[in-house]
Amino acid sequence: GGDEGIDFKEGVRDSAIYGNYIHNLSDKAIYIDGGSDPRDPQITNIHIFGNIMTNLPSAGIVVTTEGRGDVDGVYVYNNIVHSVTGDGFRVYDHPGGRGDGGTVRNVVFINNTAYNTGTESGGGFRVNHETAEGIVFRNNVAWGNRDYDIRGESETLIEFNLCADDS
Repeated sequence: GGDEGIDFKEGVRDSAIYGNYIHNLSDKAIYIDGGSDPRDPQITNIHIFGNIMTNLPSAGIVVTTEGRGDVDGVYVYNNIVHSVTGDGFRVYDHPGGRGDGGTVRNVVFINNTAYNTGTESGGGFRVNHETAEGIVFRNNVAWGNRDYDIRGESETLIEFNLCADDS
């Protein structure tokens, strides 16, 4: 019944989030945020794998920066997101990060599943960040999502995904 299930912020390095069943929260399941702490703003080398996320009023996995901190090197693989009102997997340009210099680089989504996501607005996989670099969606499965299965922006590579948009 809490907010984000797992929230990595400001300065987290060389870490993993895996093997979790995250459900019935009041916000996102997993939130990665470069933050704004000028002393240690870098998030790097994060692996997110083997998680199941369901029944959420927001999104499954979100990668962003809310300030001057950068996010570089997040690997998202073998996760399942279903039955969420927003995007299943999202790289997001947080309003608090605009103009502060922080950015998101090298985020790779491989072998993930997004099913029945965006039930109110959104879809399976999305990049909604104009300055993000090196975003990859490869070998993912997306079906039964509301507005789209996969949507990229800026430097996004989308290849070898299985999409079956039936909405």
